[in-house]
Amino acid sequence: MMRLAICDDSKLAVSQLQDFIYSYSQQKGNLLTIKTFCSSNELLSALKQGETFDFYFLDIIMPGISGMDLAQEIRTKDESSSIVFVTTSPEYALASYDVEAFSYLLKPINPLRLSIILDKLILNKKSKVADGILVKEKGTLRNIPYYSIKFVEVKKDKLFYHLNTGESIECYGTLKDIEKKLLAYPQFTKPHRSFLVNMNYIQKLDAKELQMTDCQSIVPISQGNLSNFKAEYTAFLRQSIKNKNQ
Repeated sequence: MMRLAICDDSKLAVSQLQDFIYSYSQQKGNLLTIKTFCSSNELLSALKQGETFDFYFLDIIMPGISGMDLAQEIRTKDESSSIVFVTTSPEYALASYDVEAFSYLLKPINPLRLSIILDKLILNKKSKVADGILVKEKGTLRNIPYYSIKFVEVKKDKLFYHLNTGESIECYGTLKDIEKKLLAYPQFTKPHRSFLVNMNYIQKLDAKELQMTDCQSIVPISQGNLSNFKAEYTAFLRQSIKNKNQ
């Protein structure tokens, strides 16, 4: 069962959204468990105590810590969960990309729009669990979900998988062994002959390199590939924003 958190300072808004999602979950065979919070601090306290969620529905305008700031805090602890912003204004849609929000939902809630978003969230979650690459680490086979890979680099005869958890997995191999599998997914690209990158985890792009979302990892860009890479990354960003608005 998947876990969903709702955070909104309006008890009425929380109750309405909870009722909609509960009804959806019942129709789908009780796929979701729902927990509600009436402040950002309340949700952050739950996370500090070890609670985890697959999906977050966050109001943006809240007293104290805003929904956008709350999402930033969530991302420091969990980069793989999906965040949906609930807002009265579409002007926040672009800003939501900064925290890799999955989508946004306008108030008052449209049940059909909510159902579409929930369908996409669950499908995305299931595909994340199912899709992965099998590697051999220290004699043990391990499945690495594609979504968790920030980037892969090759050094001599070894591959290093850098994950969104901060972990790095080392195994023997070449980029040629895996690039066909990874590049079949639109989020992966090859900015340099020694690197494969998941564009969902790019924080900053400049003329020579990429800064990843951990703000520490730097990936070089081949100068001969710079123009093509910029065009590919721009197209990826536009498509990502378009998908969120659907």
